[in-house]
Amino acid sequence: LMVESRIEQEMSGETLFCPVCGTSVERGMKHCPTCGAKLSFTICPGCHRPVVAEKFCPFCGTRLMPTSWKGIILMYLITVGSFFLLGVIAIVLLIALVVSFILISPIDPYTAIQMSNDFAFIYLALMNVSELIFLIPLIVYFKTPKKMLRAVGFVKQRILSSIPEEIVYALLGLFVSVILQSTLFYLGVIDVTPSVYSLNIYIMLALSLVVVAFSEEALFRGFFYQALSYRYNWIIAAVISSIIFATVHPIYPTFIIAFLLGIVMCIIYEKSGKNLMSSTLFHYTYNLTIFVFPTILYLLS
Repeated sequence: LMVESRIEQEMSGETLFCPVCGTSVERGMKHCPTCGAKLSFTICPGCHRPVVAEKFCPFCGTRLMPTSWKGIILMYLITVGSFFLLGVIAIVLLIALVVSFILISPIDPYTAIQMSNDFAFIYLALMNVSELIFLIPLIVYFKTPKKMLRAVGFVKQRILSSIPEEIVYALLGLFVSVILQSTLFYLGVIDVTPSVYSLNIYIMLALSLVVVAFSEEALFRGFFYQALSYRYNWIIAAVISSIIFATVHPIYPTFIIAFLLGIVMCIIYEKSGKNLMSSTLFHYTYNLTIFVFPTILYLLS
């Protein structure tokens, strides 16, 4: 009965206990007053209960976000490694596409011409799919894809119960992208000439951008922002995680834009109750609008 009572107290969030000796502890304590064990206070990303544990939630078994800089920095180094590996994949894809054009040209010149017209978008779509590489360290960390999805905030019940809100965030992403692209058009940075001529390529690009939005949101908002928010308030966590997000968009001025958008998506993620679908839809519609905006301008003009 005492054990059941203790579990009920901890599940309610009223009382927390040392995971080593079971002594009642208070938030803010760094060490257990009875056994001296180091305490890590966090919210389980799986069941959202307050817990005191080092690695795994005692209630649902979900691996907890790192509460030390060591774990956060290690994941960042893995992310940087994945980014450089993505660069290697980019070079390999580029060589493969060039070779395929050379081989196809003598056999089917028309197909080769069509492919060459849409070369940049074919290449971009393939690179977008390659961003699945950012999910690999997350799946390894949380052991299974299912636990990873739950931990980063991609929960079926939460998604289905917040569809109207998610639609609003998707429209917000479209609005922000249109405003930015309109500004760039006014400044003469972009023109109204459509860059792609094939409906199939548009479809390929739209589908591939789903991978980009989800992979980046899972890693940068679902993991880095959440982990940092357990150490600092949400503003500091948003700034640091957005800097991390910007480092994988190192080209100027994309770096600055990525940082600012990272802040916005952290706010969306936080205000939606850590529903990853909300920030993912914003991210997706923003990215998609960037690529279709020149064609929209062309058609309107």
